[in-house]
Amino acid sequence: MKEEPGSKIEVIRGCISREAASNPEGRFLIVTDLPAESFSEPALSFGDTEKIADRILETGRTSVTGKKI
Repeated sequence: MKEEPGSKIEVIRGCISREAASNPEGRFLIVTDLPAESFSEPALSFGDTEKIADRILETGRTSVTGKKI
């Protein structure tokens, strides 16, 4: 699924990688333990759960199939 263009959030753990591995097309958020400034696209920390939820709701993608719930 990393290479597919569909909407996605990528999780990046600094102890494993320092850069995104998925296809940037459709990726709308990076969640990471690295500084957000490390990325050229929107990134939030793991503790920003409310902001992560808001970002998911903004995209309108609230299910795996892409249909709004």
